[in-house]
Amino acid sequence: MNRIPAGRLGEAEELANLSAYILSDYASWMTGSVITFDGGEFNYMAGEFNALHSVSTEEWDMLESLIRNTKGS
Repeated sequence: MNRIPAGRLGEAEELANLSAYILSDYASWMTGSVITFDGGEFNYMAGEFNALHSVSTEEWDMLESLIRNTKGS
């Protein structure tokens, strides 16, 4: 659940709505599509720095001081 930006799991009705759309005339131009239906989890996990959300304030402060104390900064 922590990796899902929507903060919740999907509901059956949401999947039913998507299915109804895909089967309707409104989606007649849609072909060979991949629909990621995961509350944003795929995009969230695709980034290189996503694990940084678990860094505490104290750890950020320590990292900042290390960077600022680096020669040439």
